[in-house]
Order: sequence, then structure tokens, then C-alpha cells
Amino acid sequence: MDAAIRKPWFIHVVEWLYDGWNFSQFVGAFGLGAAASYVHLEGNTPLAPWLLVGTAVLVGWSLVFMARRAWRWIRVVIDRPHMVIEAESGSAKAMLEIGHSGAPITYSAVGRIIRPLQDVIPAPPRTRFQCELQMAEGRPNAQQVTLQDGEWAHIVLADQVKSERLQIRRGSYSRRTEVPDSGVEIELQIRTYPSHPIGTVVKRIRVTRDSLEAIHAVIVDDGIMP
Repeated sequence: MDAAIRKPWFIHVVEWLYDGWNFSQFVGAFGLGAAASYVHLEGNTPLAPWLLVGTAVLVGWSLVFMARRAWRWIRVVIDRPHMVIEAESGSAKAMLEIGHSGAPITYSAVGRIIRPLQDVIPAPPRTRFQCELQMAEGRPNAQQVTLQDGEWAHIVLADQVKSERLQIRRGSYSRRTEVPDSGVEIELQIRTYPSHPIGTVVKRIRVTRDSLEAIHAVIVDDGIMP
């Protein structure tokens, strides 16, 4: 008997929507009284509930956004971040490793070839390029990555992919510049956000390839940009 008179599921859905709409009109009529009079709307106008919902969503999103930004800066002050940069080479690939400790911050890097170590024609392009940062544990590569305490990221400087010449990586895997084995000098600007306390760190690296086709990367100069 009970099963015979039980309402279908879609009837319950319609009733819930109807009750919710009535409740939103009730809240809109009382909660937006001042706003409604300011914009010359009646308190029970059909726009009042939607105005209330839109205002609540906007205010809530703004508060969450500001709270997250504030908490990020507070964590940077409490747990001061540090960065360690090392060059890895001696195999078929040369990389720069960024090791992070402390509060999480976001890293990005811009590079360019400063000069060839020997005169070559044509000279390699000196235009800047956005570097690709490779994360550990199978995480996707990206131009901006956020590192937690104890995490690291790699920037591939050069490799050799079925070529008789040294391949300088210009950002992504598909963008390379061929240079002689005598190598080039590369400048990397590693940027952080928030910028304090690390700022922008500049590294100059010499990349070469020896007779055994092992690629070498040596940091020759570094500093922090003002």
C-alpha cells in the first residue's frame, strides 16, 4: 500500500526546488532590504534572491582569496624559505636542480644564451625563453611550479637527441638550438613568488660536451637581482 502511494523521485525534486525558491525569496526580502531600496527594487522582486546569491558568492570568494594570500605571506614570515641550486652534468643531459626548503613558494625561470665559448657562424640566438621546470614523482612539467618543503625541480639545459652537435634546450623539449661541442654560456633568471625573501636569482652556466659525448654544466657566476 505504501509503495503504491509513494511519490516518484522527480516529484520530490520539484518540491525541493520549489521550497528552496520560496526560501530564497524570503531571505532576499529581508536580507536585501537596504540594497533593494537603494537600487529602487521591491523587497519581494524576483531579482532579490539572485542578487543575494550573487553578492554572497562574490563576498565569500573575495574573503577566501584574501585569506589565502594573507596565510601565504604569514607562512613565509614564520617558516622562511630557502633555495639551493646545483648543476648536474657528466652524462647525456645537463640540468640545473632547484632544491626548496621552508614555506611553499612558486618558481619560474627565464633563460637566454649569452655567448658561444668560441666564435661560430652563425651565432646562436640570444633571445630570451621561458624555461620548463620538471617536477619529481611524475608530476607534470610547467613554466611555474610551487614547491613544498623538501621538494625540488629540474631545468634541462642541454641534451643530445640523435645529433652530432650539442643541443641547448630553449624551454620545452621540442625547442632546441644546435651549437658546437665547445659550448655556450647561458644565463638563467630564477624568479620566486612571493618575491621576499629570495627574490630573483641569476645564474650563469657554461655548457660544453667532451670527446666522450658527456655534457658538462658549470656555474661560473651567480647573484640576486635587486
